[in-house]
Amino acid sequence: MNIIRKTVHSIYLKRRKIVSIAVILVLIPMFQNCGGGYTSRSVSLLGSDSSSSTADGSPAAPSTPGMILPLADLQKLCKSTTTTPDILSSSLSEVTIKSGLGDNVSGDASSAAIHIVANRGIKDIATFSANTCDSQYALNLSCSIVTDDATRPITITNAFDMSGNNLLKPTPAKSVTDLAKGSILTMSCNALFGAGKDAIDVTIAPNTKMNAERCVEGSFWLKLGLNNQVSGIAGMYSSPSFKYVKVNMANGCWVESRLKDSAGNLGSVINFGTDVSISNGWAASLAPTDDAGATVDVGSVYMYKLEGSSWVQKEKIMIADAAARESINSVAIHGDTMVLGSPYRSSVGSAFFYRRSGDTWNLISRVSAPDSSQLYQDFGFSVAVNDNYVFVSSPSYAVSGMSKAGSVAVYSYTNSGMTYIKSINGSVASAAFGYALATEGSTLAVGAPQAIGKENLAPGSVYIFTEAGGAWSSVAAGSKVGANAAEKFGSTIDLLGTKLLVGSPNFTNGAQTSIGRVAYYADYTAAATKVWNGPANSANLGQGLALSSTGVYVGVPMANTRAGYVDYYLYSNLGTVYYRIQAYNATSNSAFGWSVAASGNDVIVGARIKNDPNDNSGAAYIYRYK
Repeated sequence: MNIIRKTVHSIYLKRRKIVSIAVILVLIPMFQNCGGGYTSRSVSLLGSDSSSSTADGSPAAPSTPGMILPLADLQKLCKSTTTTPDILSSSLSEVTIKSGLGDNVSGDASSAAIHIVANRGIKDIATFSANTCDSQYALNLSCSIVTDDATRPITITNAFDMSGNNLLKPTPAKSVTDLAKGSILTMSCNALFGAGKDAIDVTIAPNTKMNAERCVEGSFWLKLGLNNQVSGIAGMYSSPSFKYVKVNMANGCWVESRLKDSAGNLGSVINFGTDVSISNGWAASLAPTDDAGATVDVGSVYMYKLEGSSWVQKEKIMIADAAARESINSVAIHGDTMVLGSPYRSSVGSAFFYRRSGDTWNLISRVSAPDSSQLYQDFGFSVAVNDNYVFVSSPSYAVSGMSKAGSVAVYSYTNSGMTYIKSINGSVASAAFGYALATEGSTLAVGAPQAIGKENLAPGSVYIFTEAGGAWSSVAAGSKVGANAAEKFGSTIDLLGTKLLVGSPNFTNGAQTSIGRVAYYADYTAAATKVWNGPANSANLGQGLALSSTGVYVGVPMANTRAGYVDYYLYSNLGTVYYRIQAYNATSNSAFGWSVAASGNDVIVGARIKNDPNDNSGAAYIYRYK
């Protein structure tokens, strides 16, 4: 019986020992994991460390398959398997991108993708892979602007901020280095390679964010390099050589063309840019006080044609038999048709009808007021033309004894001239009906700002007429009235489909006088969609304005010590200025924004007072938005 008991007890002890060993085998990895981070696979069951160091002090790879080094040793081991990385190839050595505008990127903004292939700098790939060193390893592509290499210069010719300021102008000017650095999103080419990857695609992208450098024109170089890093190990290996990429930055926002005469400048006191018009690659700028020799204030119109990306002067048109101070007051182009208005000619006024043949605008006919018996009616004060009709106003015409009630003459036209159809008369004394005109399709908008001078202190009105079957009818719901006395609501107007834009340059708001106001109607039969007030006394916001297919242009010619500017609003966000246009050579007393006209992606802006280069020579600029 004792023998049996001893045998059973011995078996029991052996089994307990086996169980104890099994428990130890289970608990050891558990305790190793309690500290978090990486596990150690090199600890033996007896607690001895089986790892050893290499000649350079780095831990050797575990001698037993499946064993794990402590984290610090693993990182040292991984570091020992790496060396300097290098770029083997770059898909492009030169890129061309376009600098756009704003957070939503309008215009022709573009980016360029580059494919980079690298030698990751791993000298012992077997050990590196066996110990899953990718988990501790990072390969970075670095990207920077080259600033200290004369063989790779920086050249910047244009750059603007969101307020339209030319960043190359002193006030103070930004350095070309800063402009180059600010023009691209360098983070787009400071990139991290994927784990185990030896290639990466990066994008060279323009910086189009609000208040950033934008619409940049020029070139500079990027230096691309590599560095690798093992986690937990100070220092890194950096490539000893670099790849260089030339970046050609194109202005994707606009091109500014400063209009001059063929001699390269303009004469003094001609007030070039007082009125402007643009249509289908042709532009006209009016100089009402231009002289014909000794005959003063005859007036002229300069004609420009878009050739490639440049606007080239083709003609200067003057009325051959004009007397002194008869002047030209208005111009309108539509396709191959142009009409000029001369309201003071022969004390009654005349309109001149032109058709284009090639690069020449030919005078086809001249018309006088339908009722030429009434003097000083200012026939031709404003003109407008659409596909079928020409409109010529007489804002000082007396209607049924009502002085300066105003009238608009309607003409059909062909290649051979204009044919009078009827007159649309104003119905309020001193209303100046016809002071401003705008037309599109079968619709006519007529401004009646209630004063030629200071005869009437009423706010002013705008009237809408539509044509059907040759008859013109007033649209009652289209009649608009200004808010305040003497604001001259209707002094400037524009029409595009159902959209209506009305300027009140003399609008006064409390103690702020002549700040100006503009009302925009998305539908001329409804209430105003948006109203803008001028920024300061005598700013005259709304003296110039225009509608385009994408938004609204509002001129503020007397703001900023009369330097002036034009604000552009998208229809999708009328509450925020999308961008502000200022002339590259903006100066005080320019009146930039006195006149504005738009056609497609082109907008022309007149600065009638600017001394450019002579006293009151005036100026005009065309901006082609991309």
